[in-house]
Amino acid sequence: MSSAKKTSTKKARVTGKRSLPPRSRVSGRGRRPTVTSPHVIFEILFLEGMLWMVVRNIGPKPAFHIRIQFEQSFKGLEGTKRMDTLPLFKQLEFLGPDREIQTVLDRGAAYFQRNEPVRLVARASFEEETGRRYETGSIHNLEVFRDLGYVHIHNPLS
Repeated sequence: MSSAKKTSTKKARVTGKRSLPPRSRVSGRGRRPTVTSPHVIFEILFLEGMLWMVVRNIGPKPAFHIRIQFEQSFKGLEGTKRMDTLPLFKQLEFLGPDREIQTVLDRGAAYFQRNEPVRLVARASFEEETGRRYETGSIHNLEVFRDLGYVHIHNPLS
C-alpha cells in the first residue's frame, strides 16, 4: 500500500472581488459600505520616518459609534503604550464625512527595532444615523516601510 497523498491538479480560482480580512478574533456582523453610506477606514502612513495611524471617513455621510478592532496587540511611542487599546479605537462616537483623525504610532526605526508586529489586521465597524451598521477591514504590511529612506529638514527659524 502506498502512503503517498493525492495532490489536486485544480488551479486556484482568482476573481476580481476583494474580501474583508478573515474574521478570526476581529469578528463582526456589519454590511459593507455603499456609495451613499458612511465609509470608515483604518490606515497606517509613513511620513518622514514616522508611522502614523489614521481613522478616516471617506463616505458622504457622518459615521457614528466607530470601533476599530485589531487581531493582535502592538505597542508604540517608544514601546511605552499599547496602541490597539487607545480610546480613539474603542470610544469614537462621531466622525463627519471626509474627516480623519491621525495619531502617531512611533518612529519607524524604534517600532521595527522592538520587533513589533509588521502585519496589522484591523476591522472598523460603524453606524449611520439610522442605526444601520457597516464594517470594513484592512491588512497592513508595515514591512514595506522598513527600508524606506527619508530626509528630516531642520528649519533653524522654528
